[in-house]
Amino acid sequence: MKIGILTCHSCLNYGANLQLYANVKSLEGMGHDVFVYDNRDYVPGPCRDFVVRHMKLTNACRTDEEFRAETLRLGLDTVLVGSDAVLWLSLIHI
Repeated sequence: MKIGILTCHSCLNYGANLQLYANVKSLEGMGHDVFVYDNRDYVPGPCRDFVVRHMKLTNACRTDEEFRAETLRLGLDTVLVGSDAVLWLSLIHI
């Protein structure tokens, strides 16, 4: 199964990075192909570098249409969403 994960992945929070890494590796260990949506929420630095090195990122997504396009392009079967990402998406539409 192809799975996308939408979350705030590269903020200055090592706990968030490690939680995402654990989720990605667990899903991959079950045989899934996992992609992290690159919602461009990152702060340049070690957290971003860690995500880029250890996870497969989608193309950059900023709008609903870009998220839809990436989901279709990759042929994702399902998307896992973190509550922080849902809040982030709602804020960009205010």
